[in-house]
Amino acid sequence: MRALLTVQRAGATVGLAGESIEVRFGRDVLASKPLAEVAELHLYGTIELTAAARTRLLRAGVDTLFLSPAGRLQGALRTRVDRGGQRRLAQLHALADEARTLELARLFVEAKLTNQRSLCLRMAREHRGPQAVAAAVALGRLQARAPTDLDTLRGVEGQGAAVYFRALGEAIRNPLFSFTKRTRRPPTDPVNACLSFGYTLVLARVEAALLRAGLEPCLGALHAADHGKPALALDVMEPLRPMVDRLVLRLINRRQLEPADFVHPDVDPSTLGAPPTGEVPAQPAVYLGERGRAIFLPALQALWRQPVQGRQGRSTLQAHLDAFAAALGRRFEGADGELDPPRID
Repeated sequence: MRALLTVQRAGATVGLAGESIEVRFGRDVLASKPLAEVAELHLYGTIELTAAARTRLLRAGVDTLFLSPAGRLQGALRTRVDRGGQRRLAQLHALADEARTLELARLFVEAKLTNQRSLCLRMAREHRGPQAVAAAVALGRLQARAPTDLDTLRGVEGQGAAVYFRALGEAIRNPLFSFTKRTRRPPTDPVNACLSFGYTLVLARVEAALLRAGLEPCLGALHAADHGKPALALDVMEPLRPMVDRLVLRLINRRQLEPADFVHPDVDPSTLGAPPTGEVPAQPAVYLGERGRAIFLPALQALWRQPVQGRQGRSTLQAHLDAFAAALGRRFEGADGELDPPRID
């Protein structure tokens, strides 16, 4: 089975040794894995990737993600998928139609609300928390609404997030952790650090699926096009966020993650995502450390192999995502058929 290869040792070199990817630090070999067994490569911080390894990874279709030491995505190296420009042109024309854009955006929000509500119902059963019950009721009411414009739809999504995250905080049963609100850029507590890290990696996986389907990740429906923002990838990711949230709850409540698995790096505006003025956020940043990532990453990889129920039967989450991206491309081209975002069982 192909698996993720992660390199976190600052100053290491990733090279090619025969048909294997080899990680070296000086004269020491830290890891060696047959290329045929590598599904994805993650490089954290100052890691050197040799030209030979880069070429073979591209030929093998193995995506390489470059991340900061704190786990923020800096860029990706992916095999070029050339499907011509017709599908992207069809995507552009479809998203220029306000009615079609609203219809698609509503699909993403409805699927996200459905998955949030499913998780809240599960939390209510397992923990009997009043916030989870209240959130499930509120999310059900929001699902029944049918906004007629994008601004109202985004407002519905925001209302859902407010009640949902209150329930998420209540569901944390490990006394060593707490969660009161969603914070990012930077995350200011361990729970937010896990959420941000998970969302970052899921977004990269979604963007790769869209590119394989011949779509432009920066042209979306729910999220407005903006410089450097992968709007369509963010759209498609919305229903997947509760799956990351469920994973984070499990790792924390089962005490697989500990406070010592998180780091508080020295304040550095470029690392913390501070404004260009160099101002420092009021609260220090918190990130998963090396040991924490070693626990989190295999759990996230396993998520992609989990079966999910779709209209065409059960498949792995990764297969469902790829099928959804392909169906979305056909929809932009005018094909009929319902789109089927991933749902929490």
